[in-house]
Amino acid sequence: MISKSFYYLPLCLLSVVQTWAQAPDTEADQPHIDIESVEVKGERIKRVDHPSIGARVSTMSADALQLNRAKSLSELLSGSSVVYMKSMGRGAYTTASFRGTGSRHTQVSWNGIAINPVMGSSFDFSTVPVVFTDNVNLTHGGSQQKNGTGALGGNVNLINTPDWQDSTLLHAFAEVGAYDTYTGSAIIRTVR
Repeated sequence: MISKSFYYLPLCLLSVVQTWAQAPDTEADQPHIDIESVEVKGERIKRVDHPSIGARVSTMSADALQLNRAKSLSELLSGSSVVYMKSMGRGAYTTASFRGTGSRHTQVSWNGIAINPVMGSSFDFSTVPVVFTDNVNLTHGGSQQKNGTGALGGNVNLINTPDWQDSTLLHAFAEVGAYDTYTGSAIIRTVR
């Protein structure tokens, strides 16, 4: 049988030995290099087409707008975008949702002004004809929440580009479709 003092002997010997692994180096032993200070500055990107970093904005093409002039906004978005449109039938209540969010998480704005219903908060896309707007931008994701809109899914922005010259503009067209459907509209813009 080995005595307990045999186990304590190596511990006593190791405590006497000086170890150099943790010894501090002196300044004279080490060469040093002076590095000038560096200042890093960043500015927030302020662009109209990308309201926030990481936001994805898609714009409806001019061809899609022209082909769907006589249709509602719900038919334009269901045929030309990745937005899911939940429709109760042709001309009936239609809502939109972006990638897994509900219709209440979709903000609709006209030239940057929110036009969602105050009480219901779900916008009916079947009530707005495409002829009422010049362009449609879709902002995907929750980047619009910084404005306090609650647009967790995304934003549908209807854009009208004003012509500030003194002019009178008249557009009229009619469309005949299948199943005895007739659509017509007229636009008169007067700027003085």
